[in-house]
Amino acid sequence: MTSALNEANQHMNRTLEASSLTLSGQELVRLVSGGMEIKDLLTKELNRIYKTEIGAIKEELAEKLGLQKQEKLMLDSLFPDEVSYPLNADQSQLRLFRQKLNNSLEKTRLVRKRELAKTLSGFHQPVEKLVRKVLDFDLGFSIACFSTEFQLNLPELIPEAGIGFTGGENLFLKARYGEIDPISYSIGKPVFPGRSGKQGCTFERSKLRW
Repeated sequence: MTSALNEANQHMNRTLEASSLTLSGQELVRLVSGGMEIKDLLTKELNRIYKTEIGAIKEELAEKLGLQKQEKLMLDSLFPDEVSYPLNADQSQLRLFRQKLNNSLEKTRLVRKRELAKTLSGFHQPVEKLVRKVLDFDLGFSIACFSTEFQLNLPELIPEAGIGFTGGENLFLKARYGEIDPISYSIGKPVFPGRSGKQGCTFERSKLRW
């Protein structure tokens, strides 16, 4: 609003400086006969310039604010009908105008949010399934990266009871102390060639037999 008024006042200054008063024959006769005073002619010309500038301000504001037809009517109350210079807006009406615009904007936002929520509601289940698939993939991918990093192997399942591994390394000890000696253990049935069953077990990098 302030910038629009400043531009309008500057334009009005230039218009007044460049303006000239041209009398029609009828106006000249009325002036000479005393039926009209020179100040009436000046007031008429000033009114014309004033209304032109006020109309330009209203059009500029309506375009910048994207006002609809009914909203444009609110601009009429911002400026007095009587000529005033420099151009200025009624502050009380300006505050009311801003309040109405804010209310209208909030109402529009609420309507758009409801429309958007209604549209997005149809994607709730597909998005939920997609999120679950992404989480499942992330879990599997993390396990695969972990297995690749530490060269882990899948266990070989056997029907007998027992567990064993060869060349196993404790990952926690290796992370703390660096290189460690691999060990082999077997409990129960999965006895590896050249080894008898031993008690004791830990989760380590190895070839397992369950």
